[in-house]
Amino acid sequence: MSTKYQTGHEVPAEFPRILKDFVREILRYQPKNIYQFGAEYFEDKLQGGSQLSPMQMSEEQLIQYLHNIFLSADTDGSGLLDKKEFKKLMKSSDMNIPKKAVKVLYTEMDSDGSGSIDYKEFVQGAAQVLLLYAAQNQAALETAEEEAYASAEAAEYIAHGMTSQEVEEIVQASWNAADADGSGFLDQKELKHFLKDLPIGLTKKEMNMIMMEVDANEDGLVSYQTFIPLMHNCLFEVTRQMILRSFHSQSDLELLLQTSCEQFDKDGTGRLKIKKAASALKHADVGLSKFQILSVCGNCPSSDQKTVLISEFVPFASKTIESLLGTDAANASAAAKLRGDLLQRLGEEEVVINGKTLRDIQESLLSFFQQADPTGSGVLEHSQFEILVCEQLEASGLDVTFQLQQLLLSVAEEQADGSVIYSDAIVDAVRQLEYMDTEARLRDLGA
Repeated sequence: MSTKYQTGHEVPAEFPRILKDFVREILRYQPKNIYQFGAEYFEDKLQGGSQLSPMQMSEEQLIQYLHNIFLSADTDGSGLLDKKEFKKLMKSSDMNIPKKAVKVLYTEMDSDGSGSIDYKEFVQGAAQVLLLYAAQNQAALETAEEEAYASAEAAEYIAHGMTSQEVEEIVQASWNAADADGSGFLDQKELKHFLKDLPIGLTKKEMNMIMMEVDANEDGLVSYQTFIPLMHNCLFEVTRQMILRSFHSQSDLELLLQTSCEQFDKDGTGRLKIKKAASALKHADVGLSKFQILSVCGNCPSSDQKTVLISEFVPFASKTIESLLGTDAANASAAAKLRGDLLQRLGEEEVVINGKTLRDIQESLLSFFQQADPTGSGVLEHSQFEILVCEQLEASGLDVTFQLQQLLLSVAEEQADGSVIYSDAIVDAVRQLEYMDTEARLRDLGA
């Protein structure tokens, strides 16, 4: 809509692409001085982009770039790179690889274990690194866009929701209830009860995060004045996370990574040290190499070089892995791994149905049919077996479900002489019952 305040300037059609490319480079390099980085970036663009990063090059330019840096690093002209030459190459290249990761990468590139890297090994390895960085850049960009939107929406929601005074009145009322002696301070136990009773639906993780960040005095007590600013921050974060979760349903891959991260987050803080995050990725077993794992953990946008925030690490890692392996393949692999883990976990638990273990059910059924088999032959006429199952089993007081009755009838095999080996029917029916119970529990767990 045109107004008298509208300027005569138009936004160039290519501006969104330019801005997107610039944001991607910021996310990749994470410069300390964004203004200086921006000035140098656009100055280079004005000069024709003479210093393209490998991520910006065409396939032909990239091959030439890798060829040139390999030759420049191969100082003795042997056609091979030793460790010293490789480290020097990595340091001078635009790949921006941490020192620790360089050692891992060298080992992975040396595919034949010769102790040196030839040109073919180098090009293949470098291509994998750049593919990984491309996936990370895309994941970081998507994550940053989602984060920015969620933060803006959370701020808007809170601004048009309860006023600060209304929030403080709710918090004050709950605080007073927890502050039994009226001192204005809460100890750690009282604070925990206060957070649990606070009528805003805090999760256990959110409560743990507050407990960690709240400032206690020398006596271990927390004042109301100290807590209120933290409460406002918490409300914003709860709202922001709710909006982020609404973007899309959790994929099998995200669920697998989330589960793995939570296993390593013993204190429930919602954060993991980089080393723990790497262990969680390794435990998830999604097909990443050691270098890829280190790179994903080290380049997560939420990383402070020491820890990652699980709620931001999982989507970032998931997007990166999907870009590397393909969305369908990554999620199919994750779904199989999830199911395998759950089956193993369920297999360690004893199945109990109506208060009885499978062994109890099997023994009770065997005893019931043996009473109808006075000669102990182990067989019953098929018609007699059906009557026992349909009419007498329910009245026997064994508390047998209709499902089990149907299973006994369906698995019973009539022999050539018209008899049924009832012990075999019992074993098969109980196995089917166990399988159906496991499947039901897997569905309940989302597998």
